[in-house]
Amino acid sequence: MKLTNSEAVTMINALNGMDDKVLPRKLSYAISKNLAHLYSEINKPYEKERLNIIRKYAVLDGNGNQRMDENRRLVYTDREAFEDELQELLDVENEIELHCIDEELLDQCEKETKYSDLSVKEYAALMKMLK
Repeated sequence: MKLTNSEAVTMINALNGMDDKVLPRKLSYAISKNLAHLYSEINKPYEKERLNIIRKYAVLDGNGNQRMDENRRLVYTDREAFEDELQELLDVENEIELHCIDEELLDQCEKETKYSDLSVKEYAALMKMLK
């Protein structure tokens, strides 16, 4: 399956937010397995490159911290170039094999009261894991 870095980061954030949910065991397992895979294969290299871009354009104060303007926005030497490079990084496509699930696992969450309700954001992340 192809995922852009942007899609992967969104998926990671949504799946991470599900750790307190009561879910069917097979679904919990798939989420854990996919999170581990997404972190190692996509998030780790993505974060390294994202930090390189930040370091390249960040304006630092006397203590070595990134400076903020009067609106509490981070200051960059060239905000437009920073945003362009970051967007280019977000648009990078990755080929990744996800552990897939049957749609009936999601149906169980809706039908059985012992399981937690899922948000639209969580459903969207899980849809990428369907067979």
